[in-house]
Amino acid sequence: MVSFDQTEQELVDDLEGIGILLRDHLEKDLFIYTISTDAYADHIAGEFSLDSVHSLLQMAPDVNLLRKEVSRFFTKLKGLGITSLIISERGQRDFDLDFLSDCNIMLDMRLEEEQSTRRICVTKLRGSSHQTNEFPFLIGEEGIQVLPLTSIRMDYETPDDRIPTRIPGFDRMLEDKGYFKGSSILISGTPGTGKTSLALWLADAACLTDSKTLFFSFEESESQLLRNIGTLGLDLSKHCGSGCLHFHTGSSSEFSMEHHVGRFLSLCRTVGPDLVVFDPVSNMINVGSPYQVKNLLMRMIDFFKRCQITSIFTSLAYEEGASKEVAMEISSLMDLWIRLDSTKVGDKRKKTLQIVKARGIDCDTSDKQLIMGQGRIAVEDLVI
Repeated sequence: MVSFDQTEQELVDDLEGIGILLRDHLEKDLFIYTISTDAYADHIAGEFSLDSVHSLLQMAPDVNLLRKEVSRFFTKLKGLGITSLIISERGQRDFDLDFLSDCNIMLDMRLEEEQSTRRICVTKLRGSSHQTNEFPFLIGEEGIQVLPLTSIRMDYETPDDRIPTRIPGFDRMLEDKGYFKGSSILISGTPGTGKTSLALWLADAACLTDSKTLFFSFEESESQLLRNIGTLGLDLSKHCGSGCLHFHTGSSSEFSMEHHVGRFLSLCRTVGPDLVVFDPVSNMINVGSPYQVKNLLMRMIDFFKRCQITSIFTSLAYEEGASKEVAMEISSLMDLWIRLDSTKVGDKRKKTLQIVKARGIDCDTSDKQLIMGQGRIAVEDLVI
């Protein structure tokens, strides 16, 4: 028994007056704890937690009586200036505690297409405005991470620095200066048009300026990437050895969509990159819809822009007449969109490159020939 109002002796004496003898039970099967206002304030750090109140519910024959007593108990704590936390599970029996609290937080976990996602929602917060949407959250090595989408505010600083691509002919398409630092760049194209090679070439250009690069690959291993790009005359292993280039490879279906976000952001905080590459981001369709992929990119791009990190996303496009490509879903998020394709000239096919858009740059949007081979990569005028 816990008493906030009377001492142990007062309780015993008062109850003896109505024929209830507690003295014989003391220290045997009855323990009385007396907490005065002053004593409570001195010994409690300011917080009280009850986990889980539904356990009390299972033992209570009268839910209304239990609700009344719990209400009286926490009203007393509130009067003492104590922050109280009630943890409850939604069960079959009705035990609404919403009326007690100043803030209600609802947690949930759902399984959709074999992927489970934890979600959090603030349904009530007295005296303050708050968002009522559900947000995914993660529980991992860094604790609890909430990944809100609608909290994104575009109030970050925008750098004016330009980064050259070091690709002959390509920089001329970008005012001979390259792209802006902190840009989000999309490289889309049909299979075999050189999306990964172009992304690796841009990663090499960043490493040559001592910029750290974080390369996420969802289709090829690190050794395979290094071997294949070596045919274009690039030796990226030296950048790996110097610590400028970091590869992280793995299947996109290994984790849920939200787990991927937490993993990406955690690695970015650890490495501290100046450039991040995702190859190909279209593989994320394996763990979510195009809408969910777009939301994932919105969260990541917001983080990158706040940190002035340049981000490159490759995306697989399909032949004309197929379903909408992921690139079309995410292109509005991009500052620079590079589209690769191939065109048949005679009995051969030529790779082509076009800048679809480049925010803040007076770019050349005409189709160019992308030359990859014989130990080089270059952009030249397309001759048909």
